[in-house]
Order: sequence, then C-alpha cells, then structure tokens
Amino acid sequence: MAASAISPANTGEYSYLVSRDYSDIFFNEYMKWPAHWSQIAKVTSSDGNYEKEAVLSPLGQFETIGEGGATRFDVPEQGHAKTWYHTKFGKGFMLTEEMQDDDKSRHMGKMGSASLAQSALWKQEVQFFDLINSGWDTHTCADAFYIFDTSRTLLKAPGTTWANTPASQTTLSLTTLEAGLQHFDDLVNQVGMPMQMRGKKILLIPTALRWLAKELTKSELKPDTANNNINPVYDEDLTFMVTPWITTSTYWVLIVQGQHDMRFVWRKKLAFKAGDDFNTGNAMFKATQRFSNVCLDARGVYGSQGTA
Repeated sequence: MAASAISPANTGEYSYLVSRDYSDIFFNEYMKWPAHWSQIAKVTSSDGNYEKEAVLSPLGQFETIGEGGATRFDVPEQGHAKTWYHTKFGKGFMLTEEMQDDDKSRHMGKMGSASLAQSALWKQEVQFFDLINSGWDTHTCADAFYIFDTSRTLLKAPGTTWANTPASQTTLSLTTLEAGLQHFDDLVNQVGMPMQMRGKKILLIPTALRWLAKELTKSELKPDTANNNINPVYDEDLTFMVTPWITTSTYWVLIVQGQHDMRFVWRKKLAFKAGDDFNTGNAMFKATQRFSNVCLDARGVYGSQGTA
C-alpha cells in the first residue's frame, strides 16, 4: 500500500483511548519476549551491499615417501562460492496532532517505540528461523545443496558424499536423536578427515515437541521402559530450546553451539526515527533494520522434517 494511502491514528478511530476512564488500558505487554535467534545464530556484521565467500579445503593426508623419494606438494581446493545480499526491513506509525493532544492514556504514543520494537524483533526471528523452516527446499549452502540435504560432496574427495538429514525423514525419538548425535561424531571435513564435533549440542524444537524432548533428555533412565536401562543421551552435552519460530510441529534440528554456520549478518542494526509533518502536525515514527541470514557450511547442523 502506498504511503499516501495510510491514514494516521485519529481521535475518531481510537476515541476510547481519549477517555479518562480508560487510562489503565492494557497495552499488549504480553507481547514481550526474549530473542531466540540471538541465542543460536553465528552473529556477524557487514559494511557492504552484499557479501561473497568461498569454501577452501585443507591439505590432504600425508603420503608415504620411499627412500630417496621426493615430497609431493599439495594445495587446498577452492570451490563453492556464494553471494548474498542484505535486505532492508521497516515499519512506520503516524498520529494526528489531535490524537497526540487528547491521548490521555498515552498508549498511542507507545506505538512509536514499544510496538515497533516488537515488530522488528518478530521479523528478526522469522527471517533467521526460516533457515530451518525452509532449509529442506529453499535455502542453499555454498555447495549449492539445501541446508539439510542427503548427497553433499567433498572438495578433495571426489565421489564421496555425506548427509545432514536422514534419507527417510523421521520423527523425534530416542533412536533418531541418537542417530543425530552420532552424525557429529562421524563428520569429515572437505578432504575426508574426521572432525568429531563434540561441543555442546542444542536440540531446536517447535512447541509441540516440548514434552517429548523433556522425556528424552531429562531422565537418567530410558523413557517408556520398565527395565531400568540407562538413557544413553542423558549425560551427553545436550540441551533443548523450545521456540515458536519453528513453524512445523514435527521439525527438529540439532546444532553444535559455536561451531555451526547459521548466520545472522547485520548490515544496519535497528534504528528509530521520529518527526512531525509541518503541514498537518501529524507525528510520524518509523524503524528500519537491514540484515541477512545465510548458512555457508552445513556441518554444524543436522535435522529432520519428522515425517516418517
């Protein structure tokens, strides 16, 4: 909708806020939440319109040298370049001069700060977690495969493939969680060298999987059995995060904290501006931010859509 078509908030539309009887109107305080994306993302910044990076392999394995033989020299393999652009996001709000004068509750004025801030945070969450929500069919890494894919290749080991999602998408269970954790033990780098990502793992889940995640990770004994078997994932360095920003109720994702590459790249952090229209006296508020989200290398993440 064009800016000229936006009507400012006025005393006719919001007359109940002008009345002194409604000075304690509840102002949407429940909408406040702690940011989830910033607890997960690899946060970086940028000073340009776009970024371009390429993956570089390490050197290969040492080779046997016979007596009097020459040392073979190696070079890293470059490949898998990716370019991405930053996107600007924003929203504004406008009040008539009369609305400013007569808003006894001052709630409409809050729209110029608190509500815009909530809207900005909402966008940050949606954009970052779309790396997961659309990670099987939209977002690609530098290797041109989806973030979650079954046939990734290695730069210096032609013909070798690896996967960070099961070939048959599986629901969250003790067995599938074990498979996800095992995945990080079996990882190899671009030349096929074992990596063994043994850092803290975070299980990212939608709200529908909260109770199952508790059963799987919080009990010392194996869930749903009377045999007193130990729970093999209980003493793993594993926690879980419940987030409403994963929008499919069956998706689940494991990440290695601090070692994954799911990025939130700031170009311009959230900024507020306010001003008056000289002709009308209307007060105008706006907030803008500019950032991008990208995953260049998928080794630190493993996930399933949860459909068996």
